[in-house]
Amino acid sequence: GERSGISAMTGEEGGKEEEMVAESVPLVIVGAGEAALHVLERLPDRLLKKTVVLAGAEGQGRRGGPCFLARSSDKLVRLRMEAQVARKTTRMACSSQDSTKLEKWIASKRTDDAGAFAVEPLTRSVKNFVACPTLEAVRKFLESRAKRFMKKGLRLIAGRPTSLEVVNPTAVEGEGGEAHPEGHAQLVRMKVSDGSVFLARQVVLADAGTCLGEVTVPAFVGQITPSSGEEENQDWLGAIAYAEIDLDLSEESLDCSGKAICIVGGGMTSVHLASHAIKTLGAERVYLVTQGRAHQRVEPFDVDAGWLGRRHMKEFCELSTPREKMRQYRRNVDRGTLSPDAKNELDNLLQEPTFALFTETSVSSAAWREKRWSIDLEGSQGRDAISCDYIWVACGTSFDAMSDPVIQDLENCSSANFCGPYPLLCSDSLSWPGVPNVMCMGATAALALGPTAQYSVGFRAAADKIAKALLDPVKFLSITKKTEKNFAPEDLLYDEGSPDEWDVGPKPTLQLPEIQKRLSATKKEKLGIENYTWSDDDFEIDIYIKLNDTIAKKDVVVALREQSLEVLVETQKKCYYLHIDKLYKPIQLKKSSHRIYEKKGKVVVHLVKRDNHEWMFLKG
Repeated sequence: GERSGISAMTGEEGGKEEEMVAESVPLVIVGAGEAALHVLERLPDRLLKKTVVLAGAEGQGRRGGPCFLARSSDKLVRLRMEAQVARKTTRMACSSQDSTKLEKWIASKRTDDAGAFAVEPLTRSVKNFVACPTLEAVRKFLESRAKRFMKKGLRLIAGRPTSLEVVNPTAVEGEGGEAHPEGHAQLVRMKVSDGSVFLARQVVLADAGTCLGEVTVPAFVGQITPSSGEEENQDWLGAIAYAEIDLDLSEESLDCSGKAICIVGGGMTSVHLASHAIKTLGAERVYLVTQGRAHQRVEPFDVDAGWLGRRHMKEFCELSTPREKMRQYRRNVDRGTLSPDAKNELDNLLQEPTFALFTETSVSSAAWREKRWSIDLEGSQGRDAISCDYIWVACGTSFDAMSDPVIQDLENCSSANFCGPYPLLCSDSLSWPGVPNVMCMGATAALALGPTAQYSVGFRAAADKIAKALLDPVKFLSITKKTEKNFAPEDLLYDEGSPDEWDVGPKPTLQLPEIQKRLSATKKEKLGIENYTWSDDDFEIDIYIKLNDTIAKKDVVVALREQSLEVLVETQKKCYYLHIDKLYKPIQLKKSSHRIYEKKGKVVVHLVKRDNHEWMFLKG
């Protein structure tokens, strides 16, 4: 790439600073996972060899150095999942524009190398569909495609973006109209964690954070109480592991014989872990705790097969408001469904005397006592308690676009409409509103692509749109300007809750009518509560309300719902009222509380979150 006149200041030892000259490149792709490969498949060689890929969340491979699919491949190896059949056919899993290339590649590998696959790579598991590959076969195919791109000159860097800003090309010294042709009215200046700086004409966000979300850590983890004693305080850290991060079933030192294990989560990974713990690792007892009804949700693919064609997508695109699209999207994803094979595996586990399934149940608390876990469960059938040696967390990921630093920078550059955690992108190019040369994939594009957005089928659809915009920026710049819309605030609101409750009316509460009754009956001066602050501490939110008056507990009413808050405070002459009709995310009602300081005229509302993800705002 060329060197531009824009520079960044980087610190060195001894307090010295030096200018870091930005390198001008035509395209930067953030992320080295499956989504990025779909885009690379559609680039001509002339652009491919000038493209820079930041490994981002994929990180480094086991041999060191940046590597495509490092994180996802590591997970398959750690959890011994390579032999599992993917919830997609070879046509869905193929990253190439020629969707038959994966099955052709498998056939050629069988001919050339009899030991290419550990198990049979293809299974005809879904009637009227082509065969489904194993996760091992998909991984090896995608790795072979990545090697092909690297041989053509693609640059892969082991870094992640630390900041992003939009700059005017006329402000770049030494770069004229020829270097940045029409269609690139603005450039993207990106700092990278390794210290380098890029000045890109176009950027594609395809990293795990923007495609899939961040690892979900259940709220009980933040409230774990270890026993006293320095040695035991360290012991508990090794007795809990996360499927997405560090649980390693491939370790020879992992000894589960005679041990009890509690697995938290309700998807296919959880069922696999339970089966492996009993049948391979010899666990004495396995508990599977899931908030959903794992035994009732069976789907052959990641989403309902109706979304794989055009009919459902046509209906989705014709929905008039983001709120309607959001509800349709949430009804069809994150349901904790099982494949038919996983359902059979679960049915077999239920016949095992060493296995116990808790559905519609969550972990209320976990304490480390005498080198064992004491766990309290709370569910639809009441409370229960179990004891175990290990906790394995397999709650997957949860998505919130604004939790990603790059999205935060984009929002600062050009504000976008959001419906819940999802931004509204240009539907033709998946570009960010006001920044047409930055395009997004995965869950970030959910309201444009529908329920398939974060799966292979959605990556294919996104790559087709993005490739057209990359290769003809002038055309898509004009389209973007014509298609940006303004929506009424009510069109951007939605009720998140749990998927099983979306069609259920609001639950009644005794406190809300009390507040409304007091507001209607009082003749005191009514004032809105504006003097409040709030803080976010991992799993907890504290809201501090300070009134310049003494208060009495009997005159304070706090009404909490899953995603709203009301506070009413009456003093001798005034009535103060705070209403947040939409909190940033749902909370755990039973664990949330409030405290009143009468003499100080202070109310503290304590909210317990459902995960450890940062709240960017208090209001949704």
